[in-house]
Amino acid sequence: MSAVRVLSAGVLSTVQDGGRRGYLSQGVTEGGAMDDFARRLGQRLLGNDIGAAAIEVAYGGLVIEATDELNCVLTGAMLEATQNDSAVPFNRVLTLGKGEQLHLGRPEFGVYSYVSVGGGFDTPPVLNSRSTVIREGLGGLNGCALQAGDVVPIGSVTQSPPIGRLPARARFPRPSLSRSSVLTLRYLPGFQHTEVADDAIQALQTQRFHVSGSRDRMGARLSGPVVNTGMQQLWSEATCQGAIQVPPDGQPIVLLNDRQTMGGYPKLGAVIRPDCVRLAQAPVGQQVRFEALSPELADRVLWLETNYERELSRAITSTP
Repeated sequence: MSAVRVLSAGVLSTVQDGGRRGYLSQGVTEGGAMDDFARRLGQRLLGNDIGAAAIEVAYGGLVIEATDELNCVLTGAMLEATQNDSAVPFNRVLTLGKGEQLHLGRPEFGVYSYVSVGGGFDTPPVLNSRSTVIREGLGGLNGCALQAGDVVPIGSVTQSPPIGRLPARARFPRPSLSRSSVLTLRYLPGFQHTEVADDAIQALQTQRFHVSGSRDRMGARLSGPVVNTGMQQLWSEATCQGAIQVPPDGQPIVLLNDRQTMGGYPKLGAVIRPDCVRLAQAPVGQQVRFEALSPELADRVLWLETNYERELSRAITSTP
């Protein structure tokens, strides 16, 4: 069976697919790729099933070696990558020969990069997903982050041949951010939005915050003006992706893929899924602001992004 051997795992490398859906009521979080658009793009370029698993690499540093010849593609946060000391491009299929190595450097901007391979990574599925959730010990290789010496199996190639490249006109629906720019996090008001102090909502919607160093796959803690909700006690209740929790210190936390399924902090709403991805890829220090949306506007944003990806997929499959 084909596989890749991990020579260096970098800061955090895990096997991820689209996530573990349908188990929140049992206390099992979704997990899945933090930038699932990037993961899906890799599968499309390779001709894989769209649900195939990739290796998600946080902050680069991964080094892998092919045990047999394989096709692979890099997507997500751009970084310097080399194949046997030769630079390789992103968003284009390349072939690794038996024994050849792929080295990933550090991202110039962004956090999560993805290594996808023809056939997908074939670790044992747990609850219908290969996604790794380290806290719960589920998915991936024994529920753990990858380590040097690990051998990650690859599935059989059963889909169409790889396309290999994006059409020249392809453009991504993502803003080009810098620490001096401001990332707008659009959210749907909900939960305790109407129950907290008016000053809390005003602070949330008018002030700027920064992505702090206390961020991981569970959530992104923001730093900035204090958001005083005026709420002292709250029964624990279900959370969702993008939930804006405000703990007693008044510094908002936006919950992400590996979030806990229950929480007792006030929740002022939920950041829409596309902006959760943008937040996940934002570097420490990135400025952010919140903007409330109506359900109708949120549906339009989701439709636009979904339609863009659909058209991009058609363009890839029709590229000569």
